[in-house]
Amino acid sequence: MLIINSKLKDLVKKSGKTQGEIAIEVGISEARLSRIIHGYTKPRKSEEEALAKVLGILTVEIFPPQG
Repeated sequence: MLIINSKLKDLVKKSGKTQGEIAIEVGISEARLSRIIHGYTKPRKSEEEALAKVLGILTVEIFPPQG
């Protein structure tokens, strides 16, 4: 099942940066960021932390703990 991370998608839009710009700051490809946003792949812990830092939020705001 495909689950889009709507909160992440919204934050990317509100940041005023392109997905490409954010991906560069995070250190991943734009394609990987898109796959994370659209639920095709789970981000690594380091990617979660880097995305949160770039977007100026806490990691748990976009990637709540599982379990």
